[in-house]
Amino acid sequence: MGEEGDKVEVNLTSSFEMMSTPVTQKMWVDEMKENPSRFAKGDYTIEVNVNNKLVSLKPDNPVENITWWSAVVFANHMSEKMGLKPAYDLNQIKFKIGTSAALGTLIPENDEEGLKLIINAPNDDIYFAEGYRLPTEAEQEYVLRNLGVSNEEYPFGITEVDLKDYAWFSLNSNQQTHPVGTTPKLFY
Repeated sequence: MGEEGDKVEVNLTSSFEMMSTPVTQKMWVDEMKENPSRFAKGDYTIEVNVNNKLVSLKPDNPVENITWWSAVVFANHMSEKMGLKPAYDLNQIKFKIGTSAALGTLIPENDEEGLKLIINAPNDDIYFAEGYRLPTEAEQEYVLRNLGVSNEEYPFGITEVDLKDYAWFSLNSNQQTHPVGTTPKLFY
């Protein structure tokens, strides 16, 4: 994993499951009751009533504009919803007043380097956690590299020239998000 001169050999020692798409705004709103996304309004926007408050969202677009800590809380919510023990124990972490997981702004009071996130698993081993969790850096790269098959910069043997047909990025996205699981080819 890594790039050019910084590549290192990594062996994944445990199997894992990962969602096939990013978390959508609808999934986030269903669990967290807010929508922190910057791209919540425009074509395909709907409004839903959440606790007598209208929340705007593009249901199929990815949720964005959230902190890592907010994503951890979301994972715990999903675990509880499915009857699983949450992967993360946040009871010993104090969060800054005015920050919110639901609004995507959650950050701890202390410097993150001094924090110890407790994993609800034997020996604090994330691979034995029961509930939903965020992927490790190695797992994320494995998936992005076509399940470990590709050693190139882009998966599936595509090149930078082909990228515009397979992924949304600054040159073809009109500076906004698009529905998850879609590629630019579907929109041409």
